[in-house]
Amino acid sequence: MSHPPIDLFVMAAMGDELSTLKSRSSLVATIPSPKGSLQIRRMKNGKHICSAICGILAPKAEDMLATMVKRAKMKELLIVGCCGGVASDMRFNQAVISQKLINMQNGMSYNTDDEMNDKITSILPEAISGNIACSDVVLENVDQKADCFSKTSALAVEMEGSAIAEEALKLEVKISSVRWVLDGEDENVSGSALDRALKNRLSNMELMARMRKISDNIDAFVEKLTEMM
Repeated sequence: MSHPPIDLFVMAAMGDELSTLKSRSSLVATIPSPKGSLQIRRMKNGKHICSAICGILAPKAEDMLATMVKRAKMKELLIVGCCGGVASDMRFNQAVISQKLINMQNGMSYNTDDEMNDKITSILPEAISGNIACSDVVLENVDQKADCFSKTSALAVEMEGSAIAEEALKLEVKISSVRWVLDGEDENVSGSALDRALKNRLSNMELMARMRKISDNIDAFVEKLTEMM
């Protein structure tokens, strides 16, 4: 199936992160791949993006990136989504632009593209630039977050960036990553019965409300970024 020229390729881990973008854009085509279709969507400003949901821990990233390069002829990728704050004063809704993605399990790190980061900074002047750690488990409490910071000096933590970056490197795809803090460095997100008495514990309802705000942020940001492509 033919599709219009694509201005930007966007990848997120969860559908919730792109929910506002999808509700405010039109699906014009799909590009099938073995592990999930890529969607070509027309933004309100007339620009076209290719969006993909790679799943938590990015199990679909390799296949989707290969399809992107082969079928969509794209060589730049924007990773968007939420993250957990681990550095001091990293609070809800703070935007973080990744200069480097660090795999907490093996210590490997991946640089993001300076030119793409400059464009992001011009749109999000309030964003903080720095390293983002990537974990294969959820860091549920402040002690785990503090340990992450002591090992990586990262501003925030998420679960997909380094896995996506590793596959992108193989395909010579430039990457950038911008995340918004969902839970601050001093907040607990554990939901087990034993942890419900923790101070600064976020309820599921509050987390959902925060995710909606981040989804709105992503939609507004992507629309502005496509105008620069």
